[in-house]
Amino acid sequence: MADDSMFRCAGLGLDSVLQFGSLGSYDGAVVRKQFAFPDGTELPELVPALVNRSGASPFVSVGLMPPGTTPQQCQLALGDTPLVVLATHATLARYADTLAMLQMVKPVFVLMDLPVGRHVGHWISQGATVRICASSIERSGRRLGLATFAIGRQHPFIFLRIGSETSTYVLVDQLRQRHPDRVQVEDRADEPVAQEHAANLVLSTWHVLDQRGAT
Repeated sequence: MADDSMFRCAGLGLDSVLQFGSLGSYDGAVVRKQFAFPDGTELPELVPALVNRSGASPFVSVGLMPPGTTPQQCQLALGDTPLVVLATHATLARYADTLAMLQMVKPVFVLMDLPVGRHVGHWISQGATVRICASSIERSGRRLGLATFAIGRQHPFIFLRIGSETSTYVLVDQLRQRHPDRVQVEDRADEPVAQEHAANLVLSTWHVLDQRGAT
């Protein structure tokens, strides 16, 4: 681990117990959008890091990893603690090497920070069946919606879209009506325990939830 730093987060408060290690692989511009760094902090273009936030602390623990660090190497460092891998759609769209590396492990959770409908349409145009599960979650007195997207049953990525409760269910219904033969709405998401941790990590550390990538 090259550096252990504490960065202030403007995200929602959440009390949680660390049951998993969390490896994030993020575009540096995405990281700067989400976190407030001390003046003069320099970040690489691609930021691999172990990320955690404990309790109600306003700070996020970010352990910067050497460039090219793989999930397998992080798992070895964590020992018996299970590892959850989280990336963003904007990051994978920009870094083909990271996309290829993460396709070698399963599952990988991908926060959808690019237009959801457009990408679901693209997957379907390539012949894929998209499985969607929508659920309601409550954080800090707010009702939110979580939609998960899986491409078939063998793809290693599970895509997460977090937004308002109403917009989440409307989006899922629109996609089902637009692609009735290729969208399957399911009652249970894949990897529900690890998925809950990934969603909690986003809600407790992320500052902005939108579909505009790094902008």
